[in-house]
Amino acid sequence: MHIPKFHTKAERNDFYTKSVMLIIFCVMFFYLLIPLIHSPRVEHFVENAGILGPLLLGIFFVFADITLPLFGSPGIILSVSLYGLWEGLFIAYAASLISAAVNFYLSRRYGRDLIKKLSGKHGLEQVEFYTERFGLRTLIIGRLFGFPIFEIISYAGGLSNMSFRKYILITAIFAAVPAFTIKTMIFFANAHSTTSIFLWTCILSFVGAVCAYSTSKVIDSLGLDKFQNDIPNKDE
Repeated sequence: MHIPKFHTKAERNDFYTKSVMLIIFCVMFFYLLIPLIHSPRVEHFVENAGILGPLLLGIFFVFADITLPLFGSPGIILSVSLYGLWEGLFIAYAASLISAAVNFYLSRRYGRDLIKKLSGKHGLEQVEFYTERFGLRTLIIGRLFGFPIFEIISYAGGLSNMSFRKYILITAIFAAVPAFTIKTMIFFANAHSTTSIFLWTCILSFVGAVCAYSTSKVIDSLGLDKFQNDIPNKDE
């Protein structure tokens, strides 16, 4: 991804402290939640929850995508573990389209101030980087290869002058490729093994980091696109 710029040592320390805390949270998440997923009580709940189960899981995905510091990898694993590969992936994909629409609307309706409140200063810097270069090429490349920065691209789209219809159509088509390719790799993980799930998540996180960094470099090399910062800050 685009590397954030730190203006003071305190900002840098705060950023890396939060990153370490997030990693610790994820490790605890796996080692506490994975055994719980396959407990008789949870399996009984899934069998009797009906549409409520996928709905609650979808809400988790949307919330994770709207709030930049969070990410949905644990939710994807949870989805596949509870509902199987294809149904679980469909839930994640459908939720991603909803979150893409919500992020676009929030960004266009409330501008940069809300993005900063949701994602912090460095999150806003990420969004600004892609907003300055936003266009058809940026959106297609971002959806194909920049899946770890999915929500950042969504916010940037809302700050551009691209129509929502074009934005959501391109998102639905090109986001399906990484959604059903990368996440299908989870199929090879042993869903009953905490260690296996954790290792596969580390692998996917590494792939995601490489893709995000490469995406930012490619988009940066393309320069400005036809859609740019045409949606002003709401305070302007």
